[in-house]
Amino acid sequence: METFRFSWKYFIIAIGLLGLEIFIALFVHDDFIRPYVGDVLIMFLMYSFIKAFTGRPTRRLPYYLFAFAVIVELLQLFQLTNLLGLQENIFVATILGSVFEFRDIISYFVGMLLLLGYEQALRKDISYL
Repeated sequence: METFRFSWKYFIIAIGLLGLEIFIALFVHDDFIRPYVGDVLIMFLMYSFIKAFTGRPTRRLPYYLFAFAVIVELLQLFQLTNLLGLQENIFVATILGSVFEFRDIISYFVGMLLLLGYEQALRKDISYL
């Protein structure tokens, strides 16, 4: 089974989503798009980035991404950036975040469901749900 396969399609999608996420972070200061849509899109960004570099089946990838996102959110609850003394590092603080929000987990869950729907549409098979 092929484990590495580069996909320009998914790579370009990932770069586009990264650009969109940066735009949202810098210029959108509302109560819906930035906190909810941005978190849903981050699931698609991670998915596309991983799909750009793997040739392995990805049926379970949405579940793994959701688990990863929840772990990062829980690290925010325990203020990992402060514990590591990295709260002044803007890159680390941006990637890990600094404030736990349960609504973020709900947004990640919605993103996971949408990704599962996308995977289902790709395979026309719902037996793995």
